[in-house]
This record gives sequence, C-alpha cells and structure tokens, in this order.
Amino acid sequence: MANGKITITNSTAQTLAFNIYGNGVTSGSPVASGTLLPNKPNDALVSGYDLYQANIFLTGSGGVFYGPTVGPDTQVEFIVSSDSGAASDD
Repeated sequence: MANGKITITNSTAQTLAFNIYGNGVTSGSPVASGTLLPNKPNDALVSGYDLYQANIFLTGSGGVFYGPTVGPDTQVEFIVSSDSGAASDD
C-alpha cells in the first residue's frame, strides 16, 4: 500500500470542505478531510490505498466536485468558475 501526501489547492474565493477517499470507496469514512482556505494549498497525509480521489463541496449549493484518481505525492487543483458562458458586450 502506498502512502504519502496529496496537496489540494483551492483556487476559488470561498472556503471549501474536502474529503479524500481510497480509489473505489465512495461512502463511509474518508482517509482524510478538512477545510480548504481560498487560494492556498493544503497537504493531506494518506495511506492504505494505492490510488485516491479528492472531492470538494461547494458551500450553500450542496454541489460536489470529484477530482481525478491520483497516487500519493500528487497535487490536485480545483478551479471553480461562476462564469455562465454568456457573451460579453465587448
């Protein structure tokens, strides 16, 4: 089993919660969890699985963003945009 750390960077303007699960585990206790401050990296120590998935939760909306499946000693960055995709008046 691999162990190490996963660095999650929250590139948003809001504080977000996160969970890290072992690959294939979608419920139960995460191997790591915590709070991500805006525009700051957060290191989470992980062990027990060869691969992991980090998820973040949007405050208020109940939305969940699922990150990629990664090994330990990996960096994951979440960039959440409120851009609706509407054309501007330039």
